[in-house]
Amino acid sequence: YGYPVANFLYPLPFYAAELPKIIGFSFINSVKIIFVTATIASVIAIYWALKKRYSQVASFVGAVLYLYLPYRFVDLYVRGSIGENLAFVFMPIALGAFFQIHKGKKFYLPILSLSFGLLLLSHNVIALLFVILMAVLIVAHKKYRKETTAFTVLGLLIGAFFWIPALVELQSVRLSQIKVSEISNHLVNIDKLLMPQWGYSPDPNSTGGLSVQLGLVSVFLFLATAVAITFSKKRDNLVLALTIIYLPIVFLMTRYAELIWKYVPGLDVIQFPWRMLAIIVLVTAVFGAFIVDYAKNKKTVAVLLVIAAILSTLLYTKPRTFTNQPDGFYSTNESTTTVRDEYMPLWVKKPSNARANTKIEAQGASLANVVISPSIYKARINADKDINVTVNTIYFPGWQVKSGNKDIPINYQNERGLIMFQLPKGDHDVIIKYNETPVHLLSEFISIAALLATGFFFLKWRKVKS
Repeated sequence: YGYPVANFLYPLPFYAAELPKIIGFSFINSVKIIFVTATIASVIAIYWALKKRYSQVASFVGAVLYLYLPYRFVDLYVRGSIGENLAFVFMPIALGAFFQIHKGKKFYLPILSLSFGLLLLSHNVIALLFVILMAVLIVAHKKYRKETTAFTVLGLLIGAFFWIPALVELQSVRLSQIKVSEISNHLVNIDKLLMPQWGYSPDPNSTGGLSVQLGLVSVFLFLATAVAITFSKKRDNLVLALTIIYLPIVFLMTRYAELIWKYVPGLDVIQFPWRMLAIIVLVTAVFGAFIVDYAKNKKTVAVLLVIAAILSTLLYTKPRTFTNQPDGFYSTNESTTTVRDEYMPLWVKKPSNARANTKIEAQGASLANVVISPSIYKARINADKDINVTVNTIYFPGWQVKSGNKDIPINYQNERGLIMFQLPKGDHDVIIKYNETPVHLLSEFISIAALLATGFFFLKWRKVKS
């Protein structure tokens, strides 16, 4: 019925999944391909990033840790979050660019912009958490603050075509009036963060609920890094900053932080406090690489960390059950990917619960030359009298109806919020089309300008690099 989830849901995973779908893979296999590709690419990306700062052995250990921590398997086998899995690819690329920028390599500034833009399109909440992490790192480093900040903002503008319309149109949907989740239900006791446990229920506080554990290896590396930083003669601002933010992240996931979530405005956009485990995964990978290079016997420490990481999570690498549905199941049902139909327009009082037999209904008229595509419907309507036409699509700003060259007023004040309009007696060539609103057009212009600027600087500093 045109439920506008695509106006609000991070688009990049679905753009990516369209590629295997086009060449013949099923919906299900196309999604699986993105999961597999993103998982492999995330390991390569973090290895590349860590290699800019640490030894080869240390970077390898960090890459193993980046995959073999409990939250990665929560995303893969419990939640099935394709957006967060793709986000794990771009966080380390942005971090690696940050490392290079602070070595004076301007060539990596546009790479920072592009990676952050892609992160934003992969998962907007993870991007928000990451930009907070970036802000901490920028404050901790005096050099190149202005440049790093400017190009992070440029990355934000690359994704403007998605987030600006989403913010503007948010006032038209239920999410502006309801909460997707009750934050307090997802805050946990400290033992839930420390003790190894596994489950598949969406409530982390229930028996068999999803695991929000940090991972014993992560906790050990935090403690080891804190000790190493304390007694190290050489100050490492990056690792120091990451060590300092580790405990506040842990605190915000516990019941003790309930008042903060309740009274700090805007914080509830995160929806689930345990999402911050994504940042813990990234930070732990850096801790692992740091500790290996800090240790006197690097190879022994590396082997022990790799073994500990794999053995402590190996039992989590499986789903609870296997469900096999044909493509037709997904292309014909009316389910959504949202929790509480939070993107349903406010004018929909009674959502439709069954698939419509036809897209266009016109009692007292005959329809010919009907063409139905995702964003435009065409039909020749022959009316013996004045008629009401119902289009089985929920109205949303951007939909227009034309008969010939004449705009036809849309009435969507019906309990299902469907597009309805009137036609006088006679023959009518009707076009029902979803057009971009001025906000969409402006935000697309901003994204294109930001992308061109990023490309310009990339080519400019690439020549300098070569």
